[in-house]
Amino acid sequence: MNEELKTFTISVYTENNIGLLNRISAIFQRRHINIESLTTSQS
Repeated sequence: MNEELKTFTISVYTENNIGLLNRISAIFQRRHINIESLTTSQS
């Protein structure tokens, strides 16, 4: 079985809401997608 490794960069702009980062990461977890790096900042 030959698995192709794919890399993506995703940008998400949201309001500052409690629990939102948890909800976003849960979307990736349900699809078995690994988050290798996460950067947050105020805009």
